[in-house]
Amino acid sequence: MKAASADNRPRRSPFADLDPMAPRHFTLAHHRLPQEDTFAQVGGHTGSFQPCDNGHALIKNSSLTEYQFYEKVFKDRLPICQFMPKYYGALRSRSADNFQIKIENLSQGMTAPGIMDVKIGCRSFSYGQLRKQGVKRGRACYKSLRMFISDKLSSSRDLGFRIVSHNKGVKSSAQYGLMDPAISIKQFSPLLLSTKKLIINELCKLLEFVESPYFNRYSLIGTSVLICFDEHSAVPVARVKLIDFAHANSDGINDDKRIKNIKNFRYGVRRLIRLLNTSFEIS
Repeated sequence: MKAASADNRPRRSPFADLDPMAPRHFTLAHHRLPQEDTFAQVGGHTGSFQPCDNGHALIKNSSLTEYQFYEKVFKDRLPICQFMPKYYGALRSRSADNFQIKIENLSQGMTAPGIMDVKIGCRSFSYGQLRKQGVKRGRACYKSLRMFISDKLSSSRDLGFRIVSHNKGVKSSAQYGLMDPAISIKQFSPLLLSTKKLIINELCKLLEFVESPYFNRYSLIGTSVLICFDEHSAVPVARVKLIDFAHANSDGINDDKRIKNIKNFRYGVRRLIRLLNTSFEIS
């Protein structure tokens, strides 16, 4: 019997090394700046962010889709801008599909920031967007399957959101995804009642926009709500913004998938507010 040629050998599945319990490389990095000690990177792949302007802004390694989304909504001054970090433009293109953009550091000026990243929606990936970004089919399938498992095992499917990370508990994003979100929120909870109320108030403003007709033009998949507050401030300080737009668009074309994504996003924000109200023990 002849030995199988290299061309006839069974190909290794791209999912062979998939471990649904493995960390997702989502880290909380602490950068020491020249004149202040603050969180400059709150999430993302390690090395995706670099502090600049004395900690007031961040340089983010971005995709073409995210760069185009920031460019469009800020150029047209669309209502969603008030719920996003300030955008200062693109610095340079590292390649046809990779950009560096400059955005606001949401923890600027905070001496003891509490930061939590909450992924909104029942689905946190888009195979179609990955393919549009030039990701090869095998890699896009691998990443889509990994995110599908992450969505399935976490609270995303039932609650419409999941806690990706915060800086007051464990550091593995896989652990966060499998934890009861109520426990994560209890760990994260500010000490001051006034700060808790401010966070809820900012989220209610976001919900008002998300449930308005203006939101119908957007399709946000894998987008997070970032919550920041200053634990040591005598006056309540809290910021709540939308981040991560690698699978976002604002073309306004309505189809069944977009309508479903919009409903899932609204559902996730509503459930997040409800759980925060309960966990923060706000009457």
